[in-house]
Amino acid sequence: MNSQLRRNILIFFACVILLIILIATAMPKRPTIEQVLSTMPTATPAATRGPVAPAASAPNAPIWDYDDHIDQLSGKRYRGANIQSTNTVNFSFPYQGEQRARLAIRHHPRYGQDVILMIEKGQFLAGIDGVQVGVRFDNGPVMKFWGTGPEDHGTTTLFIGNYSKFVAQLRKAKTVWISTPIYQEGAPTFQFDVGGLQGF
Repeated sequence: MNSQLRRNILIFFACVILLIILIATAMPKRPTIEQVLSTMPTATPAATRGPVAPAASAPNAPIWDYDDHIDQLSGKRYRGANIQSTNTVNFSFPYQGEQRARLAIRHHPRYGQDVILMIEKGQFLAGIDGVQVGVRFDNGPVMKFWGTGPEDHGTTTLFIGNYSKFVAQLRKAKTVWISTPIYQEGAPTFQFDVGGLQGF
C-alpha cells in the first residue's frame, strides 16, 4: 500500500470520526426526572421556571370541553373531556409563537382510557422508550408519571400512563401542573385549572 493511499484512508477515517462526534454533540439530551421536577412550582403557581408566561387569572369556573358520541365502528359510546392551560409558552424557531397546552381524558371503546397532553407545535421528547413526566395536584407532592408518544410518531401529543392514578387525583384537584421535556426548550411547566370535571 503506497503512502498516498494510506494517507487518504487515514483522512477518510478521521472525517468519519469527526462526523460521529458532531452528530453526537448535536443530539438533544433528555433531562432526568430530577431536572424535570426542579422546574416545577413547589409553593405557589408563580414559582415556575423556563419559557412560561404568567398564568392568567380566571374569573369564572374552569371550562372543560366535553365530547360524547357513538363510535361508528364499534357502535359503542365514546366520552372525552379536555381543557386548555391557563399559561402560555413561546418556543424558539421554528416553533415560535404564543401557544397553550391542552389536557385531555377519554374513554374510547376501541382504544381504552387515556390521559393526553397536547401542544400546538414543538416536540415532546418521548422517543421510542417514552419520557418521564412530573405532575403536581394542588398542594400535594410532585408525582412521577411516564409518557409515551402516539403510534403515528407525532411529536405534539403525549400519552400519560397510569390513567386510574392520574384521574383519581384529578377529580379532587382544582389546579394541576405538568412538566415534561420538550426539544430545545427544557421542561416547561403547564398549569391547568381543572375544578368541576364531570363524568369521569
